[in-house]
Amino acid sequence: MDPWDAEALERAARCLARARYAVALTGAGLSVESGIPPFRGPGGLWTKHGEPPMDGYQRFLQNPRKAWGGSAEPGQSDARVVGSTRGGAPESGA
Repeated sequence: MDPWDAEALERAARCLARARYAVALTGAGLSVESGIPPFRGPGGLWTKHGEPPMDGYQRFLQNPRKAWGGSAEPGQSDARVVGSTRGGAPESGA
């Protein structure tokens, strides 16, 4: 397919217009263009502060309390989310 196939683009646009929900999966370039720093590369968060450990899930499975920094107790935000999923309106955090 030609990358600029007008007919295919029109079909995609019609599908998107009929969709109830739309999701856009983008790469880091979109964020960088908007002024949000990337994780890697020049000015990246990991370049400045170091790459975080990539075994977080395994560490969580071994010791969930330690993986959460010693606190595995729900906080106020957790209670508000649970309340909203049970039919109540979320309360203000203020």
